[in-house]
Parts: sequence; structure tokens; C-alpha cells
Amino acid sequence: MGTSKNSEITCLKIIEAAGQLFAEKGFKAVTVREIVSAADTHLSALNYHFKNKEALYVGVLEDACRSVATTKEDQQALLKLPSTQALFAYVQGCVEGYVTQDGQEWRVALVSRNTVAPEAISNDIIQRYFHSELHFLSKIVARILEKPEEHPQTHFSALSLFGLMDAFGFYGVHTKGLSPTIVSNMQDSNWLAEHIVSLFVSGATSLKM
Repeated sequence: MGTSKNSEITCLKIIEAAGQLFAEKGFKAVTVREIVSAADTHLSALNYHFKNKEALYVGVLEDACRSVATTKEDQQALLKLPSTQALFAYVQGCVEGYVTQDGQEWRVALVSRNTVAPEAISNDIIQRYFHSELHFLSKIVARILEKPEEHPQTHFSALSLFGLMDAFGFYGVHTKGLSPTIVSNMQDSNWLAEHIVSLFVSGATSLKM
């Protein structure tokens, strides 16, 4: 029992250490030696759990996608809300992962990194994750636009929302240098979510497709 528990703890330590390194530097720039050192373990332990760096990366990214994806329970709860309220709650939940300094931060960053510069070995994982999120988000957006879920305007608008959240969330770290006067605002998830939703609704409803 103790050995099994220790093995599980070691596996989690490897995932956490690798996830933080992959999110910061990307797959190619990270070495197995760095991961093993950061996880305070041995190469044999990494090979036992993941066989190689490629398998570890896939496992870490799958863990990240599961962590940041909207659960079925949350989806059902959001769809019961008025459309704009549901959209705000969705966006707020997403941007909180950007502005808070908790254990989920690298997961958000890793998923975002793979949307901008995807690795060949991660394409299928990211496609599955975004297909699921886009399908759900389109349900909310369709109600706001009063368009079918499969309408091009609905899909384009939903994809645009992902871009807004990344621009003001994931890349919000650049705000300090670019516009230091709004740093405090950018760190307020309520303010940031309201700003993103306002921009989104204004742009999406005026779009003609």
C-alpha cells in the first residue's frame, strides 16, 4: 500500500514539474534532466510512469485540458442562466485561471501555448478540447445572437471570444510594461470578465455573415 501511494505521489510530482516547465519553455526546450531535477526524482521513475518525454508531454497536456475544460455539470448550470449572465460566468471562470496564482496556472498557460504554437504531438488533444468547448460556448453565443448554433457568425464569434480571453488573460502579463496604469484592473477577474463580455457582445452582434 505504501509503495503504491509513494508511486502515485511521484507521478503527480513529475506531472506538476513537467507541466510548469512545458508551459514556460515549450516541449522542445525542456530536457528530461530538468524535469527529473524539478520533480526531485530519478529518470527511472519518469520512464516507469511515462516511458519517454513525448508520452509525458501528452499525459501532462491531457491533464491540463481536463482541468481547464468546462465540466458537464457546469455546462448544465450555465445553460439555465440568461444568456449574457451565462457568458459572463463562463468568461469569469476562464480568466480567473489567468489572474490567480494557484496550482492551475501552468495548466491554463500550457493549453494557451498550444493554441498559439501547437506541437505536432499535441494537435489531436487540443482539437478535441477546443471542439468540446466550442460546441458548448456556441450554445450560449447562439442565444445572444439569435442565430443557430452552426451558423458561421456563431462559430466565428465563439472563436473570437477565445482570442479575447487569451489576449487579455494569458497575454495580460505584458500589461505591466505596455500600460501600467491598468495593471490593477487586469488583475481583477470581475472587471476583466465584464470588459471582455462587453467587447465581445458589441462586436459579435454587429458582425454580418
